[in-house]
Amino acid sequence: MASCYLSRPFFRCFTILFFIIFGWIAGGCSGGGDSEGISSQETGAIALDLRIADDEVQRLQRQSDGADFDCAGNGIATVEVIVSNESGDVLALGGPWECEAGAGLISGIEAGTGRKVEALAKDESGAIIFRGEVTDVEVVAGQTTEVGPIILFPVVNRPPVMDEIGSWEVEEGETLEFMISASDPDADNTLDFTANNLPMGAVFDPISRFFKWETGFGDEGVYRVLFRVIDDGNPPLSDSEEVTIAVGDVNRPPELDPIADLTVDEGDLIEFQLNAEDPDEDDILFSAAGLPDGAVFDSEDGIFNWPTTFEDAGNYQVVFTANDDGSPPLGDTAEVRITVGDINRPPRFDQAGPISGGIEGEPIRFQVTAQDPDGDLLSYFADNLPPGADFNTENQTFFWSPGFQDAGTYSVSFTVTDDREPPLSDELEIVITVGDQNRPPVLNAVGDKIVNLAQFDGDGSLSFTITASDPDPGVLDYSANNLPQGILSTATFNPTTQTFNWPVISFSDIGTYDVRFSVADRGTPTLSDFEVISIVITSNNPPFFTSIGDNSVSDGIPTEITGFEGSSLSFLVGASDPDQDILVFSASGLPAGASFDPSTQMFTWQSPLIGAYSIQFRVIDDGEPSLNDTHTVNLSIDLG
Repeated sequence: MASCYLSRPFFRCFTILFFIIFGWIAGGCSGGGDSEGISSQETGAIALDLRIADDEVQRLQRQSDGADFDCAGNGIATVEVIVSNESGDVLALGGPWECEAGAGLISGIEAGTGRKVEALAKDESGAIIFRGEVTDVEVVAGQTTEVGPIILFPVVNRPPVMDEIGSWEVEEGETLEFMISASDPDADNTLDFTANNLPMGAVFDPISRFFKWETGFGDEGVYRVLFRVIDDGNPPLSDSEEVTIAVGDVNRPPELDPIADLTVDEGDLIEFQLNAEDPDEDDILFSAAGLPDGAVFDSEDGIFNWPTTFEDAGNYQVVFTANDDGSPPLGDTAEVRITVGDINRPPRFDQAGPISGGIEGEPIRFQVTAQDPDGDLLSYFADNLPPGADFNTENQTFFWSPGFQDAGTYSVSFTVTDDREPPLSDELEIVITVGDQNRPPVLNAVGDKIVNLAQFDGDGSLSFTITASDPDPGVLDYSANNLPQGILSTATFNPTTQTFNWPVISFSDIGTYDVRFSVADRGTPTLSDFEVISIVITSNNPPFFTSIGDNSVSDGIPTEITGFEGSSLSFLVGASDPDQDILVFSASGLPAGASFDPSTQMFTWQSPLIGAYSIQFRVIDDGEPSLNDTHTVNLSIDLG
């Protein structure tokens, strides 16, 4: 802020003109609070008229008539002017000027409405002895506004003002603590604080102005405390506030006596009564959570009753609660651990008696099970098992595949034992009867027979012997049915020597004959085996495979071919016929994605997959009768 002085004397009526002018006016003064950074086009000027109030004006609080202004007679040494906005922000300061020195100028005040202009007259000590103000002043940009007259009133003692304390609500047992404060418009005054009608136990410190009350559980109610502040002015003035303090009732929970843990045996009776006290003498109601099955609890008397059974072994936790009827209801809890000891009882097998109907060669499987009334862990054992039999103690399964020499009766003992100390057990004896079983004889492969008359010089003949075996030693009977009848001779079969004989076969006998050969045992029941073969009389020679790719074919020996994953594989299948008959090719067991062209005899597989494959190729001629040959190729595809 800036101030300057002009050499013009005061008039008797003390009309002091303060000009707030633009900062660019020659000879003017720049300054003014919040006006920094504001252009001259946004500021204006003010001219003031100050007067001392006479008795009537002072009494009526008017600002119209004024008394002669006498600096010395009124004890005025200096005059100051403050210009502020509605928010209280200072926009410009004038002075201090000596009372007889003349008028002062202030420049650069922000234009606007709602401005307040306050004038202060001070004595030699700097104390304010006269004060006056004008509000709602409009400062017009680029203009000078005349304001006044501002009537200066003598400053007298003003009362202090206590800051609002307000009402308080607390609960019993809580601590209420706060500080009171006050302000005095006369800053030189000293303030004293007092409190009357304090509740019992409450404390107020007039120096720190702190109120503190540690409420007790008997302090429920409404209290009114009078706080007062008084200054040391002349005359002393004061302010006060009666503060209402409401202390709410706090319900306290009951106290439930602790309950000792209990250890009993199955079958024992458990009975006890709860005890609780409430500091507020409220009524108490009991409850229980986690009651074991069969236990009973009386919520009014707090009596617990439980006659345990042999199924009750284990650990139990019961939570008892004592609740009062206060507001809100409160409670206390006690937990009791009840251990019911187990009385061991032996396990029992579920089944009993023999297992019959087993026969040689057929598996026998059964499971033994047992129950323990106490739910104990059980272990199993088997004794006197038949040779080759097995008992799995984990799943209690007996397994035996009796051989064909195992016919007879077997007694097996099983034992089940619990895991208590001492352990208890049960035993079970099972009788297994294995009956004898006749097994069928097996006729050794005879195979089809081909008589090619082209290989004979004249008529042909056929003779061969059949054989069989029986896993059960004994006599075997052989027979043949549908024997061929030729033009020159009839085929015969000798069951004693097991020999088939067709002595003379002529070209008139060309054709195919199906003959059934059988073998039977003399067991109970009688079992048999048979084979039907084809006897082919022909002058046709059968075809035969000659090559698979680059590999020559050996009769009866599969051809081995190796390929690689993802690499195309192909080969040609070759065959020949001594009679130059027309041949037809086929293939079975082809892998997925592979193909065989019967017309070109070409096998192709574009994208082989890793694995082992068996393919059978067949070639058949058009002779009379038609004859064929087969060959197996074992194909192995490896990782490329």
